[in-house]
Amino acid sequence: MKTPRLRRNASLALTLLLIAGLSACDAELQDSPEAMSLTARGATEVMPEDAIAVGMIDLKSLAANPLTTPFGEAGFFTSHLQGEARARFDDFTAATGLDPETDLSEVYAGLVAVEGQNQHPAVNFAIYGTFDREALQNFVESRLGSDLTQRDYAGVTVFEKAGEHGGIAFALASDQMIVAASGYQDVTAMLDRLQGQGTSIADNKDMMARIARAAAAGDVWGVALKPSEMTAPSGSEAIENQLGRLVTAVQAAGGALDVQPASMATTMQIYPSDGVSADDLASLVRGAIAMARAQDGLDDDKRSMLDDVKVAVERDYVTVRFEAPNAFFESMAKN
Repeated sequence: MKTPRLRRNASLALTLLLIAGLSACDAELQDSPEAMSLTARGATEVMPEDAIAVGMIDLKSLAANPLTTPFGEAGFFTSHLQGEARARFDDFTAATGLDPETDLSEVYAGLVAVEGQNQHPAVNFAIYGTFDREALQNFVESRLGSDLTQRDYAGVTVFEKAGEHGGIAFALASDQMIVAASGYQDVTAMLDRLQGQGTSIADNKDMMARIARAAAAGDVWGVALKPSEMTAPSGSEAIENQLGRLVTAVQAAGGALDVQPASMATTMQIYPSDGVSADDLASLVRGAIAMARAQDGLDDDKRSMLDDVKVAVERDYVTVRFEAPNAFFESMAKN
């Protein structure tokens, strides 16, 4: 017969096991694409499988903070519009009935490496919102028709404009999605993937686990593989050595910004290169933060923010977290 102490110890052990099990399940759930929103999963299904980076902006969440409001008089997408640019924007919204503040919800982007020296990555966009397809198509044809070519693909009109320094193509894939890329072939490939034809980033298990972690952490998120040509920033020998070791130790990174009305919290996930442990990578990250903190001329606000940065090892990757009030970001913008 068990004594009361043994029963208490057994109950405590069982409770701890349950907590550990639930924590592990929660971590696995956050790593799972099934935990992502339907729009996020849909966007990854149209992005190419060989994308080197994928990111998302939740426009409605950004509107919660005055520093990140995307539209309106103070919006960072629209506040700079003046003269002809403002007239064109106003004409577009009036003719299509599209109100960016209420009708646009999320913007996804996927970057694909382009072979050749000094070639910028090709970008694929998936834009979610509530669209009047007929009004948008009428606007494009009546205002921009002479500058664009139109081709029908699987019942969808693809618009394309060629340019000396690259073109753009786009299509109204549905009443909820616009897809866009640098050329006709890229857009038709996105339309194919939307119909379940061909492979996408959603078929890349490692990238999808990283995307799911980033997406669970905030309203604006991104995941990227380290570019093969990436080098450490220039500076003193000590800085170059420290950052050089850190750059070498990183294989990929993800991150998210959680936007609140008066503050913003950043969470980063950093993935080690082959042969580098998560513990060693965490040590290099802490060393880089300590070096940044020791810089001459660093003001008290920045030093205090660096003091609050939290670095932790999570299984096989490293997380970096910090939160700052709007005043900190306003101060950074002025400097």
